[in-house]
Amino acid sequence: MSQPPEQWQQGGPPPQWPGGMPHMPGMQQVPGAGAIWPEQQVGMLQYAVPVAPRKPASVMVLSIIGIVLSSLALLAGLWGFVMFFIITRVIGGMTGASQASMWSVLMTWQLITTISLLILAILLLTVSIAAIRMARWGRMGMVWYALLHLAWVVVRAVLVVVWLIPEQEKQYAAMGVTPGMMPWWATWGGELVSIAGHAAFPVVVLIFFTRPKVKQAFEMAM
Repeated sequence: MSQPPEQWQQGGPPPQWPGGMPHMPGMQQVPGAGAIWPEQQVGMLQYAVPVAPRKPASVMVLSIIGIVLSSLALLAGLWGFVMFFIITRVIGGMTGASQASMWSVLMTWQLITTISLLILAILLLTVSIAAIRMARWGRMGMVWYALLHLAWVVVRAVLVVVWLIPEQEKQYAAMGVTPGMMPWWATWGGELVSIAGHAAFPVVVLIFFTRPKVKQAFEMAM
């Protein structure tokens, strides 16, 4: 450590920093911290504690929404399996072939959608927990979930157009109901609302989780 100035050793008054702090050779003025020795300054640089980046509000909000939505989807999926087995027994007791066939088509569709939504719900729950904890793979997990969910929406829409609605029209025709007797919204309205509802959250996730600030926050995460 530097020696005190000669005038100190001779008993003279030491020079002063503005504000009355003694000035000694080798010391530096730090705003708001007074004067420090070079050795102390180096030591502080060596032992500086890194500060974690601030968690973006969009990550917090969307992760919480993802946890809530995935939890509800898991509960709905489990209830869907229960209803599937109950209605399957009811279909087995039907005497009308046309009614049994229509219910069979609907329940097959219900089983397909329930299984696929359960898989997506498990994925969403996993990546949402990772994202809210700022795990580095959490951001890409949310992005991949959104892409897979949107791909499922497209596949589902294609199946509705090429298989489900034609099968329903066949069953209605067997029951004496022609397609012209059904308003368009009775056939397509529910499906359009379902497509918009399923696509809304994944689109929002893609918008926010691909922003540069969000990318940087996850890259700097501990």
